[in-house]
Amino acid sequence: MQDPTLIKELKFVLNSVLARTHKSRGRISKARTRLNAALTLEDDPPHYLLAFDASLMVQESRHEEAKDRYRECLARLPDILGAEESYVSLYCRLMLGLYDENCLYEELEELHQNATSLGVGGTTKYFLPIGSKSLLLDHYGNRTLSEKPFNWQTDPTIPSQVQYSPSFDRPAVPIKNRQS
Repeated sequence: MQDPTLIKELKFVLNSVLARTHKSRGRISKARTRLNAALTLEDDPPHYLLAFDASLMVQESRHEEAKDRYRECLARLPDILGAEESYVSLYCRLMLGLYDENCLYEELEELHQNATSLGVGGTTKYFLPIGSKSLLLDHYGNRTLSEKPFNWQTDPTIPSQVQYSPSFDRPAVPIKNRQS
């Protein structure tokens, strides 16, 4: 007799991994199909998969939806973060910072450095790889100023103190309302 929970879990893993594989090979529509299939199997998908969904939306040029999904992912993180949740938080904040023209390069660099220093690997890093620091400098280095905003903090272990939120003012879109 087959265990329906095990089958559901295997389908979730298979669709998730295939979504990541298709995305990395530039097959965005196939990645979307597989990711949607994975997300429909989970009532509460893992945080890394919500952030991956947002990164896929970026490649689909659905930028406002992507920002909303990054915000939703941040809102769903627990109050106390382990290393993987901290990485997801830093990843989402870094991606939102890339959209925010008021976010300085030094802020992006600090988020990047904090995320890479966590030493997270495995599934989370597989779905959410962070580009190199030189890539940040190439694209966002013109935002450099000598002074950081007063409220800038990036300690990933204390999420209640994170004050960088210029683009968090819009509500997150619940996962049930996403577009296929």
